[in-house]
Amino acid sequence: MNTDFDIIIVGGGLNGPALALALAQGGLRVGLIDARPAPAREMRGFDGRAYALALASKRLLSALGVWEGVADHAQPILQIKTTDGAVGRGPAPFFMAFDHAELGQGPMGYMVEDRHLYASFMAALAATQITLMSEKSVVAQEIAAGAARVTLSDGQTLSATLIAGCDGRSSGTALRAGIRRWGWDYGQTALVTALHHEKPHNGMAHQYFLPAGPLAILPLAGGHHSSIVWSEKTA
Repeated sequence: MNTDFDIIIVGGGLNGPALALALAQGGLRVGLIDARPAPAREMRGFDGRAYALALASKRLLSALGVWEGVADHAQPILQIKTTDGAVGRGPAPFFMAFDHAELGQGPMGYMVEDRHLYASFMAALAATQITLMSEKSVVAQEIAAGAARVTLSDGQTLSATLIAGCDGRSSGTALRAGIRRWGWDYGQTALVTALHHEKPHNGMAHQYFLPAGPLAILPLAGGHHSSIVWSEKTA
């Protein structure tokens, strides 16, 4: 049966574009549906969001043609220090330390701001034959003879051999497909921000385990900014 695409991917965050690029490299016809406008995040200033990318993720982004666009904005993670303690009492006297020099494979990972990573994904998509449909959402889907079909918010109907749901933890794709999910609440809330500090971070990431949840201090590009992820009891 003739279809509009081989694969239709629902969700344009980071996972959707990554899957689209990988499938397109394999010669498949890919349609990517994103409910937001195309430049939704790439034109904004830093909003506090950054990702810690493991070495394997960096290699994946390189293979997809995305890493070149973020390399100048990426902060290598050269050391990791992990300890525990309690607020007001300071850290415990014992800790674990990891140094990239002991691995012999380069940095242990990288910190990349969301805005730079998203912009690089958009540039990589634009250089392919992937069809990006922005400001559209899927309102219905069905399995027909030899194909899967989706109906978009503008009334358009598209068909493919497979629909991939990359639309987040509250995935409408999964819900419409009858895929059930289980979840639970840890009673924690993460505070995410970034700080400018006088002394350089030297590429060191800190993981400080507190009774209510971990505090991560993660180095950002430039040497004097760090991303903070502080998990606390929601109360």
